[in-house]
Amino acid sequence: LETWHGSIATTGDLRDFEIRVADLRHKVDGGNANFQRPLAGKPFDRKSVRGLFHQAEQQFQFRRYDAATRFYEQSLERDPYHVDALSRLAEIQYRNANYEKGLEYAHQALAINAYHPQANYSTGILLKSLDQPVSALEAFAIASKATGYRSGSLTQMAEIYLAQNDLYRATAFAQKAISSD
Repeated sequence: LETWHGSIATTGDLRDFEIRVADLRHKVDGGNANFQRPLAGKPFDRKSVRGLFHQAEQQFQFRRYDAATRFYEQSLERDPYHVDALSRLAEIQYRNANYEKGLEYAHQALAINAYHPQANYSTGILLKSLDQPVSALEAFAIASKATGYRSGSLTQMAEIYLAQNDLYRATAFAQKAISSD
């Protein structure tokens, strides 16, 4: 599915018009086209905890993990209980194969919120990498309660059971992962 960009030359009044593409219809009523959300707001403070975290997330999305780490750490200097920053740092440490350090960040996050989905998922992948399958399964079970982590957590659980040669559970969790996606 690709977004179509283009322009259509017209003449006349364009306050009211309709766009039709296959079964989709979008009607524009020019007299009532006021947005119900603000398009501009107060200046964004990039040095606030939220601002630093936002910059870290942008760097993380661009896979600039060193820069992201610096911004996450700066946000934690101002708010040491920022669970999302701790969870992201755990994930970055996992990507760098620093499993023990990642587990420290993940455990700090879980000490603040034991049911945080991202912190539990990070804990699970770190423990799995450290060959602690029982504890990893527990973390994945908690993470699987959140829709954003369900499929991934169930897949990880299936892999653990497969490695233990528990084919019944491996199949059951793999099927759950497929049906949750």
